[in-house]
Amino acid sequence: MRDTAENYLEQGSGAPHFMGAIVLQQRFMPSGSIETRIVVDGQQRLTTLQLLLDAVQESLEERGYEDPAARLMFVVANPEMFRRDDPDRAFKVWPTINDQDAFRHAMSNDLSINDHPETRIIQAHKFFKTQVDLWLDRHYEEGEAREKAAEALEYAVSNLLKVVVIDLATVDDPHIIFETLNARGTPLLQSEMIKNRILYEARSAGDTRDATVLWGFDADRWWRTEVGRGRGRRPRIDVFLNNWLTVRRSAAIRANDEFDSFKEYAQKAKDDGGSIDAI
Repeated sequence: MRDTAENYLEQGSGAPHFMGAIVLQQRFMPSGSIETRIVVDGQQRLTTLQLLLDAVQESLEERGYEDPAARLMFVVANPEMFRRDDPDRAFKVWPTINDQDAFRHAMSNDLSINDHPETRIIQAHKFFKTQVDLWLDRHYEEGEAREKAAEALEYAVSNLLKVVVIDLATVDDPHIIFETLNARGTPLLQSEMIKNRILYEARSAGDTRDATVLWGFDADRWWRTEVGRGRGRRPRIDVFLNNWLTVRRSAAIRANDEFDSFKEYAQKAKDDGGSIDAI
């Protein structure tokens, strides 16, 4: 982003920086509500990008660059009319429950970050904020030069970062996209694909409960802790699902076959009149 901003500052234009593809799925929302998407793939990139945008916004606001700081607020926070006094509606991106409190403190200029000093979200925000301050102080003197640098940085982070968005309709099946991404890119956890399948089936059945109710494992990092030895180390949630499926199906399940096994199990249960909620 330093390079992108400097190129824009020196040349008046700049090549965009491509951040890959993200997969979103639309949600049914009542009339008058802000449009909402579930992030199927790209959670880390979108969260990190929001932390970067907010760090730039906070730095510019502290230095008195009101116009670029105000413009950045439009890409990190929702207008008051859509919040309805609900703090969970404040931001453009809202993480799963385990990271929500740290994210809120990182993204709010008037909240202290001292209660969450060890979280990666706080550490990332602090890193970005420090880098922005150092860049402005190191390369550009006070006055018009630094103001132009501030505007160039704001333009770079809000206009020269590009993503390809796969925006699924509410009736589309996101687990097919998940499987494709898993085959062609960084392998996804078996539990992530199972979670995605459960949420899709629940939404298709008209279940509107929050994802954290349908899939409670995200509430505790303990489930993500890797267990085992050597190359056999796996997240505890994947090991648990392997054991659960072994009991349910009365057959041994090979490591990394949990998703395929779960699909077969869930389909049989569905054919027998069962529900994803029961599972």
